Amino acid sequence: MSLTLTIVNVDKLDNGEPVRMVLDRHGLIIGRSPHADWSLPDPKSYISSTHCEIDFSGGVYLLTDKSTNGVYVNGASERLSAPHTIRDGDDILIGHYRLKAQLAGEAAAAQAPRAASTDAWGAWGPSPAAATGSNFSPPASAVPPANAAWGELSPAPSPSGWGRDDAAGGPGPAVSGRGAMSQ
Repeated sequence: MSLTLTIVNVDKLDNGEPVRMVLDRHGLIIGRSPHADWSLPDPKSYISSTHCEIDFSGGVYLLTDKSTNGVYVNGASERLSAPHTIRDGDDILIGHYRLKAQLAGEAAAAQAPRAASTDAWGAWGPSPAAATGSNFSPPASAVPPANAAWGELSPAPSPSGWGRDDAAGGPGPAVSGRGAMSQ
């Protein structure tokens, strides 16, 4: 799966860097610094040295703002405040550069079902059990017997040696009513 970022509002960069970057399951640091993976020239220093970072994690590309002046996605008036999962067609504004994101391969295919699965519950579709037509029922061990009454306790064995019935003479209960603290 790959992510292609293309600067759409300039034909070439003054520093000779490409206007298109292709990422294939790896990340990228974008900034003004010549040491950034993709250095975007900015004589007015609106773009930070390390302006943003793109990471590939869990099968998605995540865009994280590391700048002073912000990264804006899809025309938002507010800068990114948390990592953003890059989607096919995202419009990313860094300084005066406008980037277009294109996903190809598994990443683009994985997004298609999520975009189409909206319903009245805000994309919460039916449960997997409902989708398969099965009826959920708890395991038999979780259902109390029909003759059990509330508050009835059955004696439990004490394999750990913490109970009074321990044949090996293990310790008694933690609170005995005897001793210095009970006086």
